[in-house]
Amino acid sequence: MFYIQNQDGKVLQYMSSDGNVDKKSTKVGLPAGTYILRVKNTDYCKNLYINVPYQISANFTKSELYEKEFNDNNDEPNKISLGSQYFGRLSSRDDQDFYLFVLNSKGNVEIRFNHNKLSGVTDALWNVNIINSTGKTINTIKSNGNEDKKVLILKNLPKGSYFIQVTKKQC
Repeated sequence: MFYIQNQDGKVLQYMSSDGNVDKKSTKVGLPAGTYILRVKNTDYCKNLYINVPYQISANFTKSELYEKEFNDNNDEPNKISLGSQYFGRLSSRDDQDFYLFVLNSKGNVEIRFNHNKLSGVTDALWNVNIINSTGKTINTIKSNGNEDKKVLILKNLPKGSYFIQVTKKQC
């Protein structure tokens, strides 16, 4: 297991490998600060990776086009500009991400949700809810592992503020 932790040891992101992956990487949006990269053998693998060399590196790209943790409620959404693509990732079972966009006039809005294709996974993994300023869900995109691109067109959307909520499938 690979963890990204803050200075207090709180896990912000994690990633595991099934042993069949030569290279694995992750991107995460983090505010300025100091972070700990932690590699830990899992109980499942016990002695499998002992004495097996590995390489690790961290790169930085300054960008405002990512989901900023921790925004697990609509009190602190990521404000986004229409026409720009943002990058996000649900980092735990309880994680949910909120974005906010504002329409200055009535019009059509196209919401695109893309992810890496997960072959053989036909269950819905993500729910992308479009929520108006009163808290009412006006539409939902359900995306499964095989569908790496989903598009929703909202026609004649009234002027106002709207939230996009990304959640995991509720099991």
